[in-house]
Amino acid sequence: MGISAGTLTSLAPCFLAFVPELHVGPANRISDCASSCSSSAFSSVSVRPNALDARSTGSRCSQVPKFRPSRTRVQDSADFRQVVSPTAGVPERAAATGARFSRTTLASASACFTMLLAACQATGRHRRRAQPRIQDAKPWPQIRRCADPSEFCNSASFEQFPEFLFEAQASILASAEEAEANENVTPARFLREPWERPGPSGSPPSRGLTAVLEGGTLWEKAAASISVLHGHLSTERAESLSTAGVVYKEGEAYRACALSLVFHARSPRVPTLRGDVRLFEVPGRGERWFGGGADLTPVYLFEEDAEDFHQYWREVCRGVAISSDLASLGDLPGSPEQLGDRLYATMKKACDDYFYIPARREHRGIGGLFFDRFQDADLGGEAGKAEGFVRAVATGWMPCYLPIVARRKVMETSEAMREWQLLRRGRYVEFNLLYDRGVRFGLAQLEKVMVSAPPLVAWRYSSPAAGPLPAADEKLLEVLGHPQEWAFSSEEGELAEFLEPNSPEAAVPPRVLGVLPRRTVVKLGLRLRGIGVLVLEEGSVDASASERRILCHRRSDTKATYPSRWDMLVGGVTNVGEPSSAAAARELKEELGIFDSGEHAHWSLQPLGLVCEVETPVVKCHCEMFAYAAAPGLIAKPEDGEVAEVAWRSVAEIRAAIAADPDAWVESGLQVWEKLEAAGGPEEAARICSLRKTS
Repeated sequence: MGISAGTLTSLAPCFLAFVPELHVGPANRISDCASSCSSSAFSSVSVRPNALDARSTGSRCSQVPKFRPSRTRVQDSADFRQVVSPTAGVPERAAATGARFSRTTLASASACFTMLLAACQATGRHRRRAQPRIQDAKPWPQIRRCADPSEFCNSASFEQFPEFLFEAQASILASAEEAEANENVTPARFLREPWERPGPSGSPPSRGLTAVLEGGTLWEKAAASISVLHGHLSTERAESLSTAGVVYKEGEAYRACALSLVFHARSPRVPTLRGDVRLFEVPGRGERWFGGGADLTPVYLFEEDAEDFHQYWREVCRGVAISSDLASLGDLPGSPEQLGDRLYATMKKACDDYFYIPARREHRGIGGLFFDRFQDADLGGEAGKAEGFVRAVATGWMPCYLPIVARRKVMETSEAMREWQLLRRGRYVEFNLLYDRGVRFGLAQLEKVMVSAPPLVAWRYSSPAAGPLPAADEKLLEVLGHPQEWAFSSEEGELAEFLEPNSPEAAVPPRVLGVLPRRTVVKLGLRLRGIGVLVLEEGSVDASASERRILCHRRSDTKATYPSRWDMLVGGVTNVGEPSSAAAARELKEELGIFDSGEHAHWSLQPLGLVCEVETPVVKCHCEMFAYAAAPGLIAKPEDGEVAEVAWRSVAEIRAAIAADPDAWVESGLQVWEKLEAAGGPEEAARICSLRKTS
């Protein structure tokens, strides 16, 4: 007998309830399986593929929803059986709706599906998959090689960049829909909404394409939107674009185009991805720059995902440095890879800084890349290099993200995980509405702005009576409160913060631009953040200038830099995120075995309010100065390999020794000593310690 496509489609969930492990490849359809069966085997049933394709909005499927047999009931009656399918955890589109079928229809459909299964087995188009476990997921899918910026054909023409964005959007939507189709026989698809509105007189119209997917099995909500705008600067936009050196005026013509995306997965195990790229031009000034980035927001932290995500973008930055041949420029020392690492570290730090929720004292996610006002000049000045990098970012989102999705979507979840996911989404919305610049500028088109919001969120009053959070939740919050450096391995050595170039205003402390392996910072000639401590003998604090004594030490013969030289300072480079005062106390302990503790802890280590810019062939360092008043009878106990000997010397003795043989002293210490002398000498440091003591 013949079975209609509608009947087969309605009965599919019932059949699959008894074959829960069936897995059909992404290119397979029921009609494909049917056509592979022999005519004799299919003589008792017939399938109308065209009708089936017409009724099924998503014919491509690689993984059908799993139905538990214990939850599927067949209710008998005299002439009919009613199939009652479960709906918990199953999308409505994939679940039967309690339709009634005759016994004959059910028997024929059962035979039909049995032969379809045999066809799948014969053609190798199915596989049985055990219940997923974390250990079964290994080896995990590897993130594919990042796009090389040199692969793209770049042009300074504004018109060509929007066309690239439309192509990139189409590829993103296809990848996302394919991933969704792998989860459902009737997958959700993107609603595509093109729009257009008139531009200023003489300008092309503004246009765009908003694509939104909602209610999917894999993607609870996803959006990828393009805007191509032509207009004139408003007062607010002109003020926001103006900098110290450039002032924009209301009414100036501009044109801009942007592609942005966000993916909110249904599973709490799968992180949220956000990305965007944009081009902004002011034709009347001949100015253009790019912005954009990518960041990941997990609900549950998997360090492997964070490392893979950041390593991918590190390689993208290395690729643009290599293709731009930055190392050939005379003012940029270091290898192309090191220069690429500098680019990555700068953009990673900018991402951490931007996606921060001050009211919560936490970051929105684990970061990624963020850049703004990015131009060819940032890559050596060669035309098209900035655009090549931006294109590499736009084509890298899905290759970077989908392998992470693949290895997390199969993991078990729970109601408690879902609740935590909704609470974390609340933070996502808080940032978007309170701090995101793009949202604030787009409030005139609220529907377009809220397209990036997650579909469901929750807020709950946080009371101490609620008790401690689970360990996994606490782990996430710890990372969100203190950004980690995911892209660098321990084999690359200690990490260090590098600073912006010398600030034109001495009173303004330099900003931290990023974090790199310390040897890379030194090789690139970047400024480190450091401290120096002058150790004064407490008994001589109130003595005359000539009697005041300072603890000097001679470096070990095995030190890589300045071996066997004397230094009147204890100092070093601060660790990542380490306060200067903590670094000073740490260096005292490591170099001289001095602990800032006991009765002197409240006054013995004091900042001098003095900053020295140290620059030697070995290192560049922004050094914050401290003074330490050592207790009477202090016996220094330096760590092995750090210091060869120590000696108390008066200020007069140190001055005489430096004058007699400056090469016997560490160069960085000499530079700081000169700054101390210019600021009132070590006597001023002693005076500060004395004031602290009396207070």
